[in-house]
Amino acid sequence: MGLDTRTWHGRLLKSIEIGFKRIVLKVFLFFGGVRKARRKFDPAEFKKVLFIRHDKLGDMVISLPIFHNLKKFYPEVQIDVVCGKDNYEIVRTDPHITNIYYYHKKPLRDWKNIQIMKSENYDCVVDLIFGSSVTAVILVSIIAGRRFKLGVGKLDYAKYFDRTVEFERYKYPIIEATGRVLNLFGIDLKDCDMRPRIYLEERDFEAGREFVAELKKKYDTVVCVNLSAGRPGRIWPLEKYFKLIEMLLDEYPEWAFALNYAPSEFWKAEKLLKKYNSRVVPIPEGLNIRQVAGMMKYYDFLITPDTSLTHLASAFDLPSAVMFSGDERNFGEWGPYNPKIRAVRSPDLKHIEQLEPEALFSAFKGVVAEEKAASHEKAR
Repeated sequence: MGLDTRTWHGRLLKSIEIGFKRIVLKVFLFFGGVRKARRKFDPAEFKKVLFIRHDKLGDMVISLPIFHNLKKFYPEVQIDVVCGKDNYEIVRTDPHITNIYYYHKKPLRDWKNIQIMKSENYDCVVDLIFGSSVTAVILVSIIAGRRFKLGVGKLDYAKYFDRTVEFERYKYPIIEATGRVLNLFGIDLKDCDMRPRIYLEERDFEAGREFVAELKKKYDTVVCVNLSAGRPGRIWPLEKYFKLIEMLLDEYPEWAFALNYAPSEFWKAEKLLKKYNSRVVPIPEGLNIRQVAGMMKYYDFLITPDTSLTHLASAFDLPSAVMFSGDERNFGEWGPYNPKIRAVRSPDLKHIEQLEPEALFSAFKGVVAEEKAASHEKAR
C-alpha cells in the first residue's frame, strides 16, 4: 500500500523515500550500473522487445495498442511484458504477447524473474511508466545491460535512457501520449489503430452472456449502471443514483438496468434494490475482472464514473455516458478517445459529486439517440 501524501506525515515519509532512492541511484551509477547501447539502433533487426507496465489496470489497457501495432509492423518480433497485480489479467491471454512477468515490487521476490529477463538478451527494454522513477532506471538498466533502453516521459532521468519520448502527456490524449513510443520504432500513429482490444477466453464471456440473455427474455435493452469508483473524487452520491434511476425507468419502460459494483460496495446495490422494481438488478456476485470485462460485450449501454470500467467499455465499443471532473488537464489526458463514449463534466474541478442527475440523464439520452441514428444509417 502506498503512502498517503494527503497528510503531512505521509508527505514527509514520501520525501524521505525519494531522497533514499536518489542515494541508491547515485551508488548504482558509481558502480557503472547504467550502460548505454553501442550498436546501431535498427528496430527492423530487433528479435525481442520487453515492455514494463506494472501499474494500474487502465494504464495497461491504454498500452495495448502499442503491443498490437508493433506486432502488426514487425510480425516476427517477440513481445514480452512486465505487469503487476492490478493489470495482469488484462494481458494474460493476449496472443501478441509471448511471455508475461509478474512484478511484485519486492526486490528479493522479484530477483529470480529479473535474472530470467536479463538472460533473454532483449534487443531493447521499454519503460512505459511516466515520470522520474529510480526503480525504473535500475530495473531497466539491469535487464537491458548494454542493449537499448527506451522510455516515455522520463523527465530528469531521460539521460539514463538511449531514446525517450518527451513528457507531453497533457498535450495529447493519454493513449497517444504513451503510444508515441511507437515513433521510436519508425511507426507513425497515423498508420495505427489506437483503439484498445482485450483478448479474453470463452469462459470469461459466459457470465455476461447468460446474465444479459436472461434479462432480454423480458426487456428490449440492458443498460449497465456502475455504482463504484476507485478514487474519492470519482464517487457519485447514492441519492443521485436514486434520482437518475427514477428518470431512466420512466423514460425507458421496456429496458432493464444492471447495477455494477465493487465487491466491497454491494451495499449500494442493496439500497437501490429495496426501492426499485424487477427492472433494476445487480450483476452476479463474485465475478473477476475478466468476467466483468466480458460483460461489456453484451450490454447495450453503460453509465459510469470515470474508472477502469470506461477503458473496458471502450475496448468493446460499448456506447457510454461517463462522468468526469471539471479538471481540464485531466480531461484532456483521460477524456474519451472512443467516439462511442460521451463525457459529462462536473462543475467541480476535482470531484464529480456536484454533477446533477439531470445533466447525466440528458447526456445518456444523447448517447442513445446517436446510437439509434447510427443503426438506422447502417440499415439503409
